[in-house]
Amino acid sequence: MSDNPQVPQSNALKEASVDSLAELLSRDPEGYSRQDLDRVIAAMREQRARMALANAEKAAQPGKPRGPRAVSGPQAIAGASSAEDLDL
Repeated sequence: MSDNPQVPQSNALKEASVDSLAELLSRDPEGYSRQDLDRVIAAMREQRARMALANAEKAAQPGKPRGPRAVSGPQAIAGASSAEDLDL
């Protein structure tokens, strides 16, 4: 170990602003002004656009074909057995 250890520093607090979206969403929504509501709506629309773009990119990429799903639950456990096979 060195004699003068360095503690990692972060600029997160310097970058955070009082008017951040997280701060806005943490407040009581009954106290929102019209500008606050407009900002929340704009953020949600941006998020929806990002999700739609990501889904479109995912759908455009060829992936492995999906086959039939495996049966789960009680049918999967005893589905291949009959009463005669189980000596019942």
